[in-house]
Amino acid sequence: MPPNVLRLGREIRWCRLCPRRCGVNRQAGRIGDCRIGSQAMVASAGPHFGEEPCLVGSGGSGTIFFAGCNLTCLFCQNSDISQTAEGLPRTPRQIADIALALQGRGCININFVTPTHVVHAVAEAIVLGRYTQPLASPRANPKSNFLSVTGGPTGCQDHTPAMGVWQNMHWPARRFLSVTENTRRRMTALPHLGQKVSSTSGRPGTLPT
Repeated sequence: MPPNVLRLGREIRWCRLCPRRCGVNRQAGRIGDCRIGSQAMVASAGPHFGEEPCLVGSGGSGTIFFAGCNLTCLFCQNSDISQTAEGLPRTPRQIADIALALQGRGCININFVTPTHVVHAVAEAIVLGRYTQPLASPRANPKSNFLSVTGGPTGCQDHTPAMGVWQNMHWPARRFLSVTENTRRRMTALPHLGQKVSSTSGRPGTLPT
């Protein structure tokens, strides 16, 4: 396993995967601010056609939704998933198998939704999946996550973080996202995410940079 992936696994012993840095020992079964312990909880998985054409193609985007989140956004469209731990516990090997199964169904990419708090498992799953066979363009979709420089998924060809609050306005961020530094943290993390993204073309069936 690559050293950077092993490092992410160690981070959950005194959790520092996201800017909350809650410090709980998730490896020992403690629950962090994200409401998730050491194992990723998969809420659902399947082909998704609600993205831009270049991200969907003819086979759809192979979407894997993870339960839990390190934010509590009042406007979250996935609150039934993100604000609970409802899902099935899955090891990195099982997540890799889900991704490969979606690829086998014709999905043109693998779309990890809300992965920041379980990035240690996602990164390992990507590595394991690629050991088995070429994995279709892994994407990280941290639209509802509080990002850090060290917590971006490694091995993904695309990152699509959304800015819930563009300006660093403390009251709206605290009121609607439950954080005060989401904008500054994301703006700091974005250049580092860009360094982790592989260069791809904008042709249908590929991921634009």
